[in-house]
Amino acid sequence: MIYSNFLESVGNTPLIKLRKASELTGCNILGK
Repeated sequence: MIYSNFLESVGNTPLIKLRKASELTGCNILGK
């Protein structure tokens, strides 16, 4: 699962899209 922000991920161990890094690079950058 990929979440848009930290609050959606509480209690899980999802991948979170790093919005600023993604915008700067033009790629989808995800963090765990």
